[in-house]
Amino acid sequence: MGITPIMDWAREHYRKEYAPNTRETFRRQTMHQFVDAGIAVYNPDAPDRPVNSPKAVYQIEPATLELLRSFGTKTWHDKLTDYLSRRETLTAKYAKERQQSRIPVQIAKSKKITLSPGEHSELIRLIIEDFGPRFTPGSVLIYAGDTGDKWGYFDELLLADLGVNVYAHGKMPDVVLYYADRNWLVAGRGRYQSWTR
Repeated sequence: MGITPIMDWAREHYRKEYAPNTRETFRRQTMHQFVDAGIAVYNPDAPDRPVNSPKAVYQIEPATLELLRSFGTKTWHDKLTDYLSRRETLTAKYAKERQQSRIPVQIAKSKKITLSPGEHSELIRLIIEDFGPRFTPGSVLIYAGDTGDKWGYFDELLLADLGVNVYAHGKMPDVVLYYADRNWLVAGRGRYQSWTR
């Protein structure tokens, strides 16, 4: 289920009120940690669903559900011991599955990065791998945004060497390339296909 139904469930069963405008905080400060710990599974129905999709859902991890259902029974202690002995393995498994869904992007001959799954990241990959070599041959990637992490890739030192400083909370385009032949910074926003130089 999605964030809002989870919050509604907590309200109904635990009498815990969450304001509608706290959905993002709930996602970042609760569900994100549950996923990292292997307690919840993110988008089990579609692991390649974009991070910023409104259809994002969570599911309690099956072994965790089985453990919780044994609480208060004679088997609780043994099941808890078994569960904890396998916990790191399950967490690594889910992390690996999330990593496999990421989009690889070739940013130099021997250097790759990965971006969160989704159409927007595919577009960023095309900008870097196709647009850059075609229209700004030999350009160097300075920045590539990511829906899962604003600073997906950032060569802050190169940008500073070019006399540009960026504040951590400032807005960034989706891609910034440095085209040394013309001493241009080429910045683009993939979702609008508009480019500036």
